[in-house]
Amino acid sequence: MTHRTALVLLVSLLLAGIALLPASAAAGAAPGKAAMPPETCPNAKVAWKLATEASRPTQPVTWADRFKELMEQRTGCQFTLLIYQGGVLGTTKQGIEQVRLGTLDMATAASEMVELFAPFGATDLPFIFRDRAHAAAVLDGPIGKKLNEDLIKARGARVLGYGELGFRHITNSVRPINKPDDLKGLKIRVPQSKLRSRTFETFGAAAAPIPFGELYTALQQKVVDGQENPLSTIWSASYWQVQKYLSLTGHIYTPVFPVASERSFQKLGPEIQKLMLDTAQEVSVWHRGESAKADAELVQKIREKGMEVNQASAADFQKEAAKVWDEFVAPIGKDLINSIVNTR
Repeated sequence: MTHRTALVLLVSLLLAGIALLPASAAAGAAPGKAAMPPETCPNAKVAWKLATEASRPTQPVTWADRFKELMEQRTGCQFTLLIYQGGVLGTTKQGIEQVRLGTLDMATAASEMVELFAPFGATDLPFIFRDRAHAAAVLDGPIGKKLNEDLIKARGARVLGYGELGFRHITNSVRPINKPDDLKGLKIRVPQSKLRSRTFETFGAAAAPIPFGELYTALQQKVVDGQENPLSTIWSASYWQVQKYLSLTGHIYTPVFPVASERSFQKLGPEIQKLMLDTAQEVSVWHRGESAKADAELVQKIREKGMEVNQASAADFQKEAAKVWDEFVAPIGKDLINSIVNTR
């Protein structure tokens, strides 16, 4: 075979492959950037595309992988989920906006949910959740259901379940953080959320909203001094390589929000819709349990990697957090905040 013949054959195969892509998998992909995920069910009648800025083995992808596995099993490969991880289809904010517009089937979100629908900011207020049991009671109960119903009506998107990213803690390369005053003079990366930026500005830090996919490099190059994330993210992203101090603040509990386009959801038959909702809830409960078990071991693992770990004063941070609540009570809603606080 000549070089020219081989080149023509290669181009023909590539074009054929592009033509065979499911429409939902091809729409919105960045040319030359988003590699096609492995097709586990190539003959599926319905192929959904999910975008996440996270990468394996972080919690959002763990949720998506389990959901994909069970949905494909339970539909006999009539439904498949193509998971585009690592931000190849854009940032989280871009992903949830595409879901809202109906040009993307699914995306995972965390703190960015408040940017999609302001009432979800209630779940992102510092110290609003007493513990995991409180969070589960809120999210799996009437409050979580009402938030989702309102989201569908207002934004054309729905949350399929509430997984777990976890309780967030602060890392940095300068000093231990015991109280808010210790954050003064430090530049801390936060998600692209006005609520989180104001939270850390209130705590005393200079908040720097940076997409998650750019965070490791920002820490490595000292663009920022530190960041705040759950233990699972700190561990799986290897931040111990570029950070010296881990301060256990537990200032915010962050769910994993698997967000689906209502337009895509309504195209499914009623049986598949019910199966999807039931499966998503099952995966979410499993996901929260696995996250809690992992947290029990991660502090020691991170300490063994050389990070200095300290327990911060929650009471001091809670005093400052009250100011954030006052600032955001109007867009979030006082009744909603009170309902969460009073849930037992």
